[in-house]
Amino acid sequence: MIFFYGVKDVQIKTKKSESSICPDCESKGTLNFWILRKHFHFFWIPMFPLWKKGVCECSDCGSVYKARKLKDDAKKEYNEIKSNSRGPLWQFTGTGIIILLIALSFVLSTDDSKEELLLLNSPQIGDVYILELGSSRYSTLKVVESTIDSIFVATNIYETNKVLKVYSINKKENYSDFSYGLSKKEILNMHSKDEIFDVVRK
Repeated sequence: MIFFYGVKDVQIKTKKSESSICPDCESKGTLNFWILRKHFHFFWIPMFPLWKKGVCECSDCGSVYKARKLKDDAKKEYNEIKSNSRGPLWQFTGTGIIILLIALSFVLSTDDSKEELLLLNSPQIGDVYILELGSSRYSTLKVVESTIDSIFVATNIYETNKVLKVYSINKKENYSDFSYGLSKKEILNMHSKDEIFDVVRK
């Protein structure tokens, strides 16, 4: 089975000790410290770093130790090296992508909102307002007449409980022959409350 997420170790620092003694062969200055930093990945994209860990290897006898098995002097040196080791920035790649997507979404949303306000302030016959009626209910209104400070709209006789399907009920035959008036102030107020969340103009 292939997993698209998990954790991975990345080597971030290697340093040879000049003073620490190997616990096995007691050679001095033969210990090599390897510092690793784990990161979480999703679809092989590094999302964010997790924690650092390390191992120690003697170049004389080949023994490999975890930090807890080192003698006090070597353990102290290891801890200093570990605390001063910094991982690569690319381990934040996924986090950076998410931040950029959120920022882009915000910019696009702001642009959409500005465009909707422009359309609402200059209504034209045939404009369609996409409505949220509440409790996962969606429908549309169509502008059939426009005056200086008001508009008259025809209601769609259908509604849907799925936001994306609301566009599919925007058909000429689905609108009632009855229309009613709304002031432009009421329309803008509905938009500010997200009751009108899109404007379709052909």
